[in-house]
Amino acid sequence: MNFTKTLSALSLAILTVVAPTQAVLADFTVVPVRLAFKPGESAISLRVTHEDISGSGPGIYQVGVGEWTNPPNGRNVIGTQAVAAFPPVFRLRPGETQIVRVSKVNRNDPMINKAFRVIVREVPTPVKGQMNVAMRRVLNMPLVVQN
Repeated sequence: MNFTKTLSALSLAILTVVAPTQAVLADFTVVPVRLAFKPGESAISLRVTHEDISGSGPGIYQVGVGEWTNPPNGRNVIGTQAVAAFPPVFRLRPGETQIVRVSKVNRNDPMINKAFRVIVREVPTPVKGQMNVAMRRVLNMPLVVQN
């Protein structure tokens, strides 16, 4: 029993140390995936690259920020006016990269005891003349506010 707990803890520790610093989801890459406002910082940047692994052509992406709450019935992400992402929607051709700024709306807000999620969504594009099911890829990353 103790061996299993020790092995589980060791595995979790190793995964934490070697966790990826980027995420690759079929047709897009986001760097970095560890997002944090350091003390005194009011904005950070991330890069979204359209890899076009599936050969589907240009891609449309949405970026949003939500406050991560912890209600009694489980975790929830709700809209926020405290942090914004720009541009919120953009189109990329294969191989192109878009820099996205994530910033505090009020630079002086210390945001104590608040947690956020940055969500990057691929918008499925319909193919004319074909009936298909479009899969929507979503990357949901934590945004840490360091005080």
